[in-house]
Amino acid sequence: VRLQGQREEPLVSEVAGPASPAGGKPGRQPGNFPVSTFEVLVEQGITGAFGASSVALIEQAGGISERADGSRVRLALEGDQPLEPGQRYLFFVRQKDNGTLSAAPFARLLFKDDGLEAVPPWSNLGAMRTLSGRTANEALGLVQAAGGR
Repeated sequence: VRLQGQREEPLVSEVAGPASPAGGKPGRQPGNFPVSTFEVLVEQGITGAFGASSVALIEQAGGISERADGSRVRLALEGDQPLEPGQRYLFFVRQKDNGTLSAAPFARLLFKDDGLEAVPPWSNLGAMRTLSGRTANEALGLVQAAGGR
């Protein structure tokens, strides 16, 4: 439906430089990475507490970050495209402790006119190949047959 908001989540990265110990080995320097939260209208739930017409919050690593010089840049995991409000997706999610849902980039497919489409570069994964080109009902049947309730 829409981008609801964004927060910064601390992370630890390897850096070389002033924080490095003697010997030049990388030290650990904390940083922040944006996490975007999207409001999603559920058309059909396969399992879990989210049924048709319910609203779920899905988090996606990435978003807009402000640099020290004031310029803004989009940060994302490699190969992960931001969710697009108005598009339809099939998500394989896990529920986090805070109640939001999270779907890895390789755990969602985009609905297109000719069926589901895996999000590149994940289209070569077995499950994504199997579900690509399928209708929602065909995908549901395959997921249920594979053990999804």
